[in-house]
Amino acid sequence: MAKRRILLLDASTRQALSACRALGRAGYSVGVAGYGGLDVSRYSRYAATYHRLPDPSGAAEAFRDALARLVADHEYEALVASDDATLARLASAPPPIPSSPRLGPAFDRLTDKGGLGALCADAGVYHPATVASGRIADVRGHLERARYPLVVKAERSAVATNDDVRQGKGASVVHSATAAVEAFEALRSRGLTPLAQEHIEREEKVNVAVVRGGGRSQLRFAHRSLRDVPPSGGSAAALESIDPERFPGAEALTALERVCDAAGYEGLAQAECIVSRDGRLFLIEVNPRLWASVDFAERLGLRVVERAVTGVLRLPSPPQGSYQIGRRYHHVPSEWRWYRLSGPSRKAGIELVRTTRPWDLFEPGNLLDPIPLARYAAAMLRQGAGRR
Repeated sequence: MAKRRILLLDASTRQALSACRALGRAGYSVGVAGYGGLDVSRYSRYAATYHRLPDPSGAAEAFRDALARLVADHEYEALVASDDATLARLASAPPPIPSSPRLGPAFDRLTDKGGLGALCADAGVYHPATVASGRIADVRGHLERARYPLVVKAERSAVATNDDVRQGKGASVVHSATAAVEAFEALRSRGLTPLAQEHIEREEKVNVAVVRGGGRSQLRFAHRSLRDVPPSGGSAAALESIDPERFPGAEALTALERVCDAAGYEGLAQAECIVSRDGRLFLIEVNPRLWASVDFAERLGLRVVERAVTGVLRLPSPPQGSYQIGRRYHHVPSEWRWYRLSGPSRKAGIELVRTTRPWDLFEPGNLLDPIPLARYAAAMLRQGAGRR
């Protein structure tokens, strides 16, 4: 029987490489598409074909037409996208085949950070107080009266127009009304709607993922962040799997499931949650897509990517599996950045040694698929030589 053909976009991202390996191992024929950057997934032994597409951050028509031709010529049955800019473009110019994640009103509701508070309220979930506006005049009074620090970020991580995609990833922690206004203006100048959000003093950061459908989850995965880059809060550099049936994993998973159901969303979703100093669990944001460290879940045997694809193809999913609690996962480049941003100091070095064990899982690196890492390392060396 012929292998089912899946098109994987965003070949330069960490999660695309993990997805390519996962789908190849599961028996799919994986076509990998990139836009001319460091598309390391193209060198994976699990990539059947590499395609070059126009950058989705550019003109909508060029990307839409090229994608339609590619799908028709190679008879792809579904596609997987993981970058926010690509998803914003696909939402504005729907693909001709089913996609993971599923796009539509439910996806739009989950990715609207300004409206997430209302969803959380409907679901009975804690969420930081949020004010969003495209006009400074509408929120200046709030910013002047607010209790600082505040978090300022874009209402959406990416916004598509016919000509381009405007991106607003990340967040700024501001400590005064003047800094908040400046952060608002910087986002507005890029065509994005800014929002100001209550800053929650965290005791612990928890990330969770589900694959939701028919009012139930066929996958429930919880892990806590050991270190972030930057150290004050950001992307996880080191993670540890935690029990999905006990606090805080159980509460974080339930919060994500309730919010997905309130939005009417089915499919893969990941969320960032914070346990506050007073013990409350806040859902901060939802990403209904593959996340950067999905490799962690894959290496624990949870077959996340395969579940996402079988869901959009209406195929039977793999049986639900458990995972080992207390496994640790390190993204080595991020760990190095964390160390440099933390001093470097003796205290930071001790922290790294204390929380790293020989049997932990490390990314990047795959003995069965070594060429992507070799290509990545060579590119980093060339960039370093170019800066000297």
